[in-house]
Amino acid sequence: MRCKRCDRFNWRERCERRDWLRVAPHQVTSYGSAGRWGGRLTARPLPALDVELDGLDDTQRGELVAVWLGRAARERRVADAFEVIRDALTDLGAQAELVTLAARAVDDEYRHEELSRQVASRFAGQQLDPPPRLTLVVPDHPGADGELLHTLHVLGHCAMNETFASAFLETSLAFTQAPLARVAVLELLSDEIEHARLGWAHLGSLDDARRRAVAPWLPSLVRANLKMWRDTARPYSADPVVHRHGAPPADAVEKALLGAISDLVIPGLERFGLPTGPLHAWLAEGAPTE
Repeated sequence: MRCKRCDRFNWRERCERRDWLRVAPHQVTSYGSAGRWGGRLTARPLPALDVELDGLDDTQRGELVAVWLGRAARERRVADAFEVIRDALTDLGAQAELVTLAARAVDDEYRHEELSRQVASRFAGQQLDPPPRLTLVVPDHPGADGELLHTLHVLGHCAMNETFASAFLETSLAFTQAPLARVAVLELLSDEIEHARLGWAHLGSLDDARRRAVAPWLPSLVRANLKMWRDTARPYSADPVVHRHGAPPADAVEKALLGAISDLVIPGLERFGLPTGPLHAWLAEGAPTE
């Protein structure tokens, strides 16, 4: 499969070939001048000094380098995911504003990768190379194809995954008090909220028939996203000092994820008249994902 930016196969050809499920990385690896801040990395500059960094020992620095470099790798993979979302919205004939937002989200995620790498470098005390690229695996959703499959990808990634990401970052912010990490987390959070809204806006644009077609898939979409978040290896720390630098503890993250389902995802679906009884029952059981 060739790269989209290098005359890659078009969307329908990729669907027919079935090799599109595992997206190969292309060569573009940075954000551009056409993005959200006109080529700037952040809306607000990162602090030049952070006195809290001076008080970190080698173990704490090592943990934080791992946290932020891991974040850089995952953010870069999300850029690939938003290319899929942009193409899906284009094929669906979605509102031009939504396609534009998805295209900008690709650039956002390039910025997030570089922002996270720079923060990791500050903890390391030297410039670090970008982490190895992670391969994006696009959900197959057996039994769905065409328009429905595109819609499931948009809802699964934006309305579900990016809503979870927003909840994760909101919890991170609650623990993050050190100046450098706080500015970085705020930057990430502001973008992820918009990315999540993209999915909910698309859901709101669907007519009744299309919403009925989506409804049976909703429990599996939520469950799959929660499982992905639970299964993602993150270097959680029990050290409160580390928590101050953008690395919340594992129990707080789990609480945030469940809260995202009960307080954001379920009410969002109910707002559009979609059934949520199975999700309520599943959540009451502790939301098992095994």
